[in-house]
Amino acid sequence: MKLSFLTLFLMLFIATPVLAEKPSWAGGGKPTAEQKEAHKSLQNVKDKMEDEREDYAGKMKSVEDEHEANKDKMKKAKKSKGDKVKQEVAEKEMAMEKEAKGLEKQTTMKAEQERKELDKGSDAGREARETHSKKWWKFW
Repeated sequence: MKLSFLTLFLMLFIATPVLAEKPSWAGGGKPTAEQKEAHKSLQNVKDKMEDEREDYAGKMKSVEDEHEANKDKMKKAKKSKGDKVKQEVAEKEMAMEKEAKGLEKQTTMKAEQERKELDKGSDAGREARETHSKKWWKFW
């Protein structure tokens, strides 16, 4: 009796889900002709979108490659421009050094020239030149 009760209980436990009704969302059989046509058109639209997506990805890749190439060109142009600027700066520095040397020569020449003028003329003239040649801002 125990064995039959046990088998009956197991059969009932296993058979209950089999006897259940189908849920409403489960398939209702084969699709209709309209459903097949709608599915085909949807698939065609998906295929077209995938092709457009691939075309767009290809275009984006070519634009990115072009952008990278332009970046490289800009870097080269900046480098060459930087070299030109450095060369111009070096030339200007050399010109300024030459000008500074010229100014030094000119100041030494003027200093010598003033000394030569101080020796010329009378004593009164020398004293007048010395007093007028002194700058007002030099107190010593």
